[in-house]
Amino acid sequence: MNSDQFETGIPAPQGLYDFEQERDACGVGLVADLKNEPSHKIIEMGITVLKRLMHRGAVGSDPDTGDGAGILLALPDEFFRLVLPNKLPARGKYGVAMMFGGCGHEEELEAAVTENGGSVIAWRQVPVDRDSIGKNAQRTCPLIRQLFIDGSGFADQAEFERKLFVMRREMERRVEGCYVCSCSSRSIVYKGLFLGTQIEGFYGDLASEHFKSPLALVHQRYSTNTFPTWSLAHPFRYLAHNGEINTLRGNLNHLSVREPHLSSTLLGDDLQKLLPLIPPGQSDSACLDNMVELLAAAGRDLRHVMLMLMPQAWGVNYHLGPDVRGFFEYHSAMMEPWDGPTAVVFSDGINAGAMLDRNGLRPARYTLTTDDIFILASETGVADIPAEKVARKGRLRPGEMIYCDLVNHRLVSDAETKNEMARRMPYRRWVEKNKISVRSLFDSISASAEMPDLVGRQRQFGFTQEDVELIIHAELGIVSAGKSPKEGDDNYDPYHVVDAGGSPSSVAFGGGFIDPASNFGLIRGGHVDACFLGALEVDAEGNLANWIIPGKKMPGMGGAMDLLVGAKNVIVAMEHTAKGNPKILKKCTLPYTAVHCVTKIITEMCVLEVTENGLVMTEINPEFTVEQVKAATAAPITVAENLKSMID
Repeated sequence: MNSDQFETGIPAPQGLYDFEQERDACGVGLVADLKNEPSHKIIEMGITVLKRLMHRGAVGSDPDTGDGAGILLALPDEFFRLVLPNKLPARGKYGVAMMFGGCGHEEELEAAVTENGGSVIAWRQVPVDRDSIGKNAQRTCPLIRQLFIDGSGFADQAEFERKLFVMRREMERRVEGCYVCSCSSRSIVYKGLFLGTQIEGFYGDLASEHFKSPLALVHQRYSTNTFPTWSLAHPFRYLAHNGEINTLRGNLNHLSVREPHLSSTLLGDDLQKLLPLIPPGQSDSACLDNMVELLAAAGRDLRHVMLMLMPQAWGVNYHLGPDVRGFFEYHSAMMEPWDGPTAVVFSDGINAGAMLDRNGLRPARYTLTTDDIFILASETGVADIPAEKVARKGRLRPGEMIYCDLVNHRLVSDAETKNEMARRMPYRRWVEKNKISVRSLFDSISASAEMPDLVGRQRQFGFTQEDVELIIHAELGIVSAGKSPKEGDDNYDPYHVVDAGGSPSSVAFGGGFIDPASNFGLIRGGHVDACFLGALEVDAEGNLANWIIPGKKMPGMGGAMDLLVGAKNVIVAMEHTAKGNPKILKKCTLPYTAVHCVTKIITEMCVLEVTENGLVMTEINPEFTVEQVKAATAAPITVAENLKSMID
């Protein structure tokens, strides 16, 4: 490893390692005093929680160098007035940039402040004890300093916070290798490449009785498949995160497309200074924090931001009020979900909260004491609380948020938060008024065209040979004897597909054939006039018996069958219920197909309706005979008049 790589701790891609695949899996905690009284006790409790989460972190070859740990606190105004006497303006009128590196570039860093309306008060080197951490951490330990910034010239603290956001991005852009842990008039982050048990020994500030805060977010990192670094330790500027963001790549791609079209009345021309919104070379947690930072700077409530980024499941199968459902549906048009599994604790230095994503696969348990101390962590038992002092305890469920409103001295429930956010604006009415449902998109359904460079397209969209052979071919029924069936099938025998021109004993139907060796056939077309649509019984000789009608079950089916139904590359999975009625299970559009779906439906045999659940066969003619089936396949067939759309 060369020296410049060693300074960052991140090697170049090699072997199975690629930085873009980095994920975090860690322990998180939150301690808050609902009375909103800054105290050193809260910091001590936060550090205790952090120490007791140490088993959720990791170490490398050096047992004294952890993957990272840290603590986010409200800005300790009393402490800073002691270390910088008679220099600081009123609380809320100054901010502190906590930074790693930047040595020798003080003029450039100060210019980023003054050019954006601030002024420099002082530099302070943070006292640290390098001997208290591991040797690997010592070798990469940066210079850690605090830059105090005067914001007296701004109209209010909210405007000052937005400018501090811009200043931070300008600092990191101008000085390569400079990382700003936090830059705020409300909060500050102390973190590094060490174990949770080492943080108070490394940072002398945290031991001072004058260092006080009403809240503390803590994090012990377990960097899954990653190389831990000082900058990637948590917490970040707004949150600490346990889990991983599995929608990361798609979300970043969507964001890069939107960046040229973004605007904000609050950020104004400063928005261009923030681009790219998410710098390259970050972990998934850091990217999520960047999004929270941007949306909060644009004027949204922190709870609103988190619900936008990590929505609960809100589909038709979930019981939600119409206003809350309208809130999530409205925001789904502008923001993709940052899905985990994920547990997040978050704070802006004033209030704090925690939530799970809709998968709910990360633990988060909380306790509220009789003296209004709230403690949440990845597991219970992280703080010593006598049983008689427990006022309430519980755990977060999938998609649930709990919020500590320190300003109003309240613990806010999930339902109250979501109803409040949903009713701030008429989201439901906006959705009902402006949503356009795509129906009747095609007057007729055309066969899919040949792809001249099919293999190239497959490579472009990330298809592997395994995908083609075991998934796509299986979905289309092109599975020869002895090969694996498609995943999730009830019948593990290979599908039988017979080409046109097959055995004379087969029953012709729409140009395809039903294999007499099986109780059901999957039709492969390419040049057929009609598509197999519906459920048939086939007798032992392979003759068509009749349509499945209500009250009858299909033998040998395992309850499910796959159909090609006429739209381009659309596969419809249907299930026959106990009454024999077909029910749509799923529909999807594939970028690849080995067949040409057909364009016509045998209207004499069934009636089709488009319902909320998709295309449903509502009537079947039980009197339609085998002879009529054969006759129909030899004559032109009219498209069903009531087949309005293949799209919900």
